[in-house]
Amino acid sequence: MAKNISYVLAVFSVLLQLMACTNSSPRVQAVQMDLLSVDSTLDSRAEDAYAASLRPYAEELSATMDAVIGYAPQTLKAYQPESPLSNWTSDVLREAAIDFMGRSADIGVVNMGGLRCEIPAGEVTLRKMYELMPFDNQLTIVWMTGADLDSLCQSFAAYGGQGVSGLTFCIKEDKAYDICVNGLPIKPETLYSVATNDYLVAGNDGMQALTRHKKRQDTGVTIRDIYIAAVKKKTAHDEPLVAEVEGRLGFCSE
Repeated sequence: MAKNISYVLAVFSVLLQLMACTNSSPRVQAVQMDLLSVDSTLDSRAEDAYAASLRPYAEELSATMDAVIGYAPQTLKAYQPESPLSNWTSDVLREAAIDFMGRSADIGVVNMGGLRCEIPAGEVTLRKMYELMPFDNQLTIVWMTGADLDSLCQSFAAYGGQGVSGLTFCIKEDKAYDICVNGLPIKPETLYSVATNDYLVAGNDGMQALTRHKKRQDTGVTIRDIYIAAVKKKTAHDEPLVAEVEGRLGFCSE
């Protein structure tokens, strides 16, 4: 037995020496790639059993998403400087602050780029709310000085308008004038509460002024859920989903 083990070790030693004497190393000889388009052409290659197992869940999800939660007599669109959809969404955020600070925020702010679709006239479905707000951004309330609020309004004017509630000003040559909060001129040292989302509070979409807040409250509630609750509340009171342009933002007259 010992002789056999010695023989095996001797052979193994010789192999190691032979491998050590070679200067060659593994090299890639060739690479072959095939381009596979991930599109509808793959539908014909679907595994029937797997697709069948998913079908009940897809049908259940579709039924949930297509559930009607409200009614809009007119289409709500988003456009600058002010629009029905941006007015409604900013109003909803401002009012949602009641659950966290005991009253409405002084101001509600949404970014036009965050409103991903219009709400068409007719039945409002849960799916439409997900299309309107596909992100999981949460409601965030910040307190900022009037001086920083002025800077925020200047960025809105330079952009051409954003969604605002409780705030009015006119735009001339990309600058904001006659800025008022709830009908009163802003005061540089006064703290104003702003209900918006955590994405904007981080300074995104040109809203760096929001990062200079003096206080911040993250609610943990998604903006989408707040929109859904607002529509359902309207329906519970037999009220349609309506919003109008009210002159919150506009261009200064000469």
